[in-house]
Amino acid sequence: MKKSMSFILVLCILLSVILSSFASAETTEPSIMTEASDQVSTTFDEYLEQGGEDWFLTGKRQYAVQAMMVSQETSFHNELEVTDYTVTNDGITVILKGHFDEMWASKLSKVISTYTKPDGSEIHEADFAEKDVWIDIVTIPSPDAYYAMYVPLNVSVTVETAWGDVLHTNLPNAPHGEGDYLVCWAGENGAPDLSDVWVLNGVVFPEYYDSNSGNEPVYAEKLFDNSFVHRIDIRLADADWSGLLSDPISKTKYAADIVIDDETFSNVTFSTKGFSSLYSWLTEKRKADATASRSISANWWRGRPITAWTSSA
Repeated sequence: MKKSMSFILVLCILLSVILSSFASAETTEPSIMTEASDQVSTTFDEYLEQGGEDWFLTGKRQYAVQAMMVSQETSFHNELEVTDYTVTNDGITVILKGHFDEMWASKLSKVISTYTKPDGSEIHEADFAEKDVWIDIVTIPSPDAYYAMYVPLNVSVTVETAWGDVLHTNLPNAPHGEGDYLVCWAGENGAPDLSDVWVLNGVVFPEYYDSNSGNEPVYAEKLFDNSFVHRIDIRLADADWSGLLSDPISKTKYAADIVIDDETFSNVTFSTKGFSSLYSWLTEKRKADATASRSISANWWRGRPITAWTSSA
């Protein structure tokens, strides 16, 4: 009886060790991933630091919306932003309703400066004297006045806007098309003005902004000439290639030669790029490491040698 109890006790201890190893292995998942969809959550600054996507020049199209000031406190939900708004009769806040019946709040001064009446005449504060009534307005087209950056569906970027709101890209429970966009003004130096960045839903972006500014450089016509198959060779030193493969997420920059259709460009900076794709790689690597760790723990109590899992590298 005592031998049986001792055997059961030892077995329980072994099972406890194995289950603990499973639990610890599971905690190796990166904390930036959500359990539901493996969505990467990050701040705007972190997203830029990790490479993000490319900013591209864009402009606001002319499109019609409706605007209204309210006589009493009014609350509403924007399904595309997954955001709740509450507007009061403060004399400075306007409710706007867009093409998809989505509603948001804006300052009267901004509405006056960026919209006109349908006939092209200016909007004045007096036009909102009658409360709780929608009036038709249209945007003032502004070609090449903005920069936009695409954010893939599996990345949620948190942005603190210049007017105090906190916005997120690609929130769950809302349509986003192929992914949302970060939008900002084009600065006086021709670069994105990162002091004022906001989020635009991927469903409405093609309706409200122009993704083709018409200013494509000449090299685009050459590189994307589809009359023949292009060849692009990237030449890296063996040590640099090995370093890139061993740690792509660090985005280390290497000197490379790029050969495009027999035309060589020397000493070009080359590195990995992207955000969600690299973290997806990191997730799969950590899962593989966790699987190997669980296998080692499971084989330990079977009496198999741990040294069998030691790499010669």
